[in-house]
Amino acid sequence: MLLKKIPLFLLILILATLGCSLPQTSALSPTASTAPKRLSPRPPKKAAQSKPPTTTPTPASTTTPAPSPSPLPQFFNPNKLGTSETNLTYCIPQGQDLKLDVHYPTSADKPWPAVVYIHGGGLSKGNKSGGAGLIYFQPLTQANFLVISINYRLLPQNKFPAQIEDAKCAIRFLRDNANTFNLDPNHIGVYGTSAGGYLASLVGTTDSDAGFEGQATSSEQSSRVQAVASLFGPSDFTVDCQSNLVKFFFGQSVCDDRNLLASASPITHVSPDDPPFLLIHGSRDHVVPLAHARSLNDSLQAAGVPVTLVIVANADHGFTPRSGTPDPSKPEIIQILVDFFIQHLQ
Repeated sequence: MLLKKIPLFLLILILATLGCSLPQTSALSPTASTAPKRLSPRPPKKAAQSKPPTTTPTPASTTTPAPSPSPLPQFFNPNKLGTSETNLTYCIPQGQDLKLDVHYPTSADKPWPAVVYIHGGGLSKGNKSGGAGLIYFQPLTQANFLVISINYRLLPQNKFPAQIEDAKCAIRFLRDNANTFNLDPNHIGVYGTSAGGYLASLVGTTDSDAGFEGQATSSEQSSRVQAVASLFGPSDFTVDCQSNLVKFFFGQSVCDDRNLLASASPITHVSPDDPPFLLIHGSRDHVVPLAHARSLNDSLQAAGVPVTLVIVANADHGFTPRSGTPDPSKPEIIQILVDFFIQHLQ
């Protein structure tokens, strides 16, 4: 009842004073200031998408790059690799078809150097698929040489110089058909045994001025070669015109024709521009004396032509044993010949 006796103005003053000392309350609910804010959930992130790499475009070349050279001509059948082609006609002198065989290496990364084989038989017998020179075919093809063996016209039906004309015709034929055989026309060698070695030497020492080119083809290709190997072949018929060797090659009355003997002798035609020679001869050869190889070796050396003379000790004609074991052996002789052609043709 005390409040009713207090004047109104005084009551207002007291209440005002008391209100200043009381704590103020927030207009928010008691939990509003202490509870953590709940955020609206965000949409999940999209998986990052990979972008193609940015590249700087290369300016177009102003020139067309040259295509890589093909190891084989387009028209060469690769199925021929490692095989042989036989009885291909290379020349037709006086209506006679002359044949050759081609033996291919097993692989090719460029045109092959070629080696031509000329068989022996005294110029009167034998053929391209026989003779002492066959043992060199496989080692040569394995060394990546194209090997060609040729037939030629034989005595007595065909007199000299038919035989050397045919050998030269074969060389020109190969150059005319270099692409057909994947052959390198600038690297052709020739080798022969006995009479074939003689013809090989004559191919190596004679050019067109010797008069042995023949008329069997109109080819303008050269018949020169870049390396020659003669195995127990004769080289000089002027020494003894009465020898059985000369009579066998040219007949009984050949002594009357000294010009023929000289012209037919490889040693007569030696000149400084001749290709490198390899001469291999048995020390006890009773058919073609060792003097033939020695004389040709000396003439080539005097002309400045690279030449190697290998004398096979205890060896007769064909390197058959005579009074001992031949040295070097046949496998060693094969390697000597292959190495010679590798050195000068590859």
